[in-house]
Amino acid sequence: MKKFLLSISLAMACALTAYADKASDYKEYATRVRAEVWADSLPQFSAPPQVPDKYKNESAVILAAHKNISAKKKTGIGFDATASLIPFKRVALINMDDYMRTLILINDKAALEDFSEYDLPIKEGSSDWFWQEKDERKYVLGVRILKPDGRIIEVPTDDFVILSQQKKENKADRQKLAVPGLETGDKLDIFLFTHTALKNIQPQPIDIILRDKYPVLKYTIDCKIDDDLTTVYRSRNGAPELTVTQGPDKDYVLQGELAQPSDAAPQLFYNRNLQAPQIEMLIYNRRFDEYTPKFARKDGVQANPDAEETAIKDRIEQLEKFSDMTSSVKTQLGGVKGNPMKSVKEKLKKGEWTQAQAADYVYNLLVFSYMTGKYKYYPGDFVNELDAAFRQIDIKDIRKGITIARRDGTLDKAINYKDIWYFVYLPECNHYYSNAFRGYNTSSEILHSLQGQQAMFIHNKKLSKKERNAEDRWLTMPKSTPADNRRVTTINATIEGTDMNISRRIDSYGASKENAGPLLTSDNMLNAYLEYLNREGIVADPQMLRKEKAKDKAQRMERNADALREQTEIIRQETASYHGNEPKQFQGYEVLAGGIGVCPDSAAISFEINYTMDGIVKNAGRNLMLSIGKLIGEQAEIAPSQRKRLEGDDIYIAYPRDYIYEISVGLPSGYTPSETSLGRLNTELKNNAGHFISKAGIKDGKLVLNVSYEFAQTQLPASDWNKMLELVDAASKFNTMTLLLEKK
Repeated sequence: MKKFLLSISLAMACALTAYADKASDYKEYATRVRAEVWADSLPQFSAPPQVPDKYKNESAVILAAHKNISAKKKTGIGFDATASLIPFKRVALINMDDYMRTLILINDKAALEDFSEYDLPIKEGSSDWFWQEKDERKYVLGVRILKPDGRIIEVPTDDFVILSQQKKENKADRQKLAVPGLETGDKLDIFLFTHTALKNIQPQPIDIILRDKYPVLKYTIDCKIDDDLTTVYRSRNGAPELTVTQGPDKDYVLQGELAQPSDAAPQLFYNRNLQAPQIEMLIYNRRFDEYTPKFARKDGVQANPDAEETAIKDRIEQLEKFSDMTSSVKTQLGGVKGNPMKSVKEKLKKGEWTQAQAADYVYNLLVFSYMTGKYKYYPGDFVNELDAAFRQIDIKDIRKGITIARRDGTLDKAINYKDIWYFVYLPECNHYYSNAFRGYNTSSEILHSLQGQQAMFIHNKKLSKKERNAEDRWLTMPKSTPADNRRVTTINATIEGTDMNISRRIDSYGASKENAGPLLTSDNMLNAYLEYLNREGIVADPQMLRKEKAKDKAQRMERNADALREQTEIIRQETASYHGNEPKQFQGYEVLAGGIGVCPDSAAISFEINYTMDGIVKNAGRNLMLSIGKLIGEQAEIAPSQRKRLEGDDIYIAYPRDYIYEISVGLPSGYTPSETSLGRLNTELKNNAGHFISKAGIKDGKLVLNVSYEFAQTQLPASDWNKMLELVDAASKFNTMTLLLEKK
């Protein structure tokens, strides 16, 4: 959804409730909500601040923004499965109202387009059998247009043009709505209201972001939380601290205001979660059946809590609580015919395998058991099972620890226990094994969002209590290099007239696999794992296919056929996206054997695609003009509006990487490259941001072109912005390069 103010992150796929409100009921409800919000007298909306001179040329300016949250504990009825006579019990509820209201000055056509259409959720929800749990939400959109002549035009629901409406299973009711009558120079007063009713489900985290695509002049926050609930929040990246008071009804009132206007956030190489001022808030009802961490079982408000005493402590306690998973591992892996664990143990003991090889195998075997079995996955259980499996093959020097993804900040500032990841570390081989986050990563690869992050080992039980207290358990997760995350594109092409026949192979390594991995089907995964696990005399037969019922097999084959069709379409789309045009003919593709990145010996996900393109080769009189730059794929161009960088807006990319291109083009008989245009293909740019290097020549009647486009670091100071521009511009310029093939 392109509208940043109405962006809703739906964390759960929810089924529509059978008792949904009728359209007339919803309309009455929405009318009442709009009347209440518009009646809320906020001075920043009735008398908005003047636009400073430095924002006069902005496409739009957010004159005022207001976030309002209220949460109230209620009591309801649920089914009691343990009762013998009366199968009902009182259960705790939370009713929440949350709205975001903004006043936006529209300065040009780009902003007009940006704010003239909204993808609006209407209602969604889920409720389990016998009302044990419930999560229902209703949304209301309110829009007023403030004309320069002072007129206020409220846009009722009936005046919206419904562009589309979706009503699918497991999806929310949604409408795309266009705002009529909006013009340049208008002010748009708009809000999105969300009502949430929860039973035995804790509310989703609330992230209040105080900087966005356009400058924000004034941002206020007003929350009213039931005193029988627990509220935990943290202010990050310069966000204001909230004042906390209690009203006559003892409910907690949390209020805050942006100290000064915030500039428009960069749209490129910017990490909003790490750089934008924001407040993360969690609300708990300790009476819910859903797990509530110990630190949240005391009603009241906790501002900027000590992470070691709250979220970190909770995760470590939970990890240690179920630390002995020996019997679970024996049950889960004991059903694999061939007893591969025994074989691995013998190979390690005899020195045929290193500890790293043995540990990698055990990790993949455990991941595979989850992929093919019916075991419910819990991250903590997985790590403890991995620990037990390592001990089963006589790997004893093991450390377990926790860390946090980069998008969620740093571990020492964590407040949400669900943001914390577990890992296992083997000091002897220096390998880290994290949660089973993908099926296509090499066993000891570290997810890029965890690299370079703060981490902490749990207590070393071999130490005395005194030694434990003195132990420094903090560490930094290892980082990867551009070479670790390289993507190698190998092209062999021939020219026939003005058609180019292309065979393109893509080998993605490390973090680059995260773009290629979703293309894989379950059959790709299954076959590659079986190939990896049945190696060097080891037999690992999970028996899942031989014991499969005919009905289950038919359903699996149908799913695989659907996945294969989807994979084919995705790869066709990737081909068109790569060159910027549809291929003239698509011959097919192949996922190369074993090429899903599981085995450390062949860590790439590998595809080969064959197709024919027109438009890359064109007649130029008696000569041919080859758009050679198109063979490295479409490259980003940075628009003039994005070429400035403010001091303090450091440059972020997800991971260091190297795009490598190895291109060979068979030249048609009777043609030779112009020396001048061939010379232009040799370029070199190196700076702090990375490098762009291209080398071209003729070998055995073929044009040979090698390109390396490297982003060297994940973070650079804003002062290096011009170097990043140079790097991106170099790739963009090369994409337009042509080669003249002269007729002899």
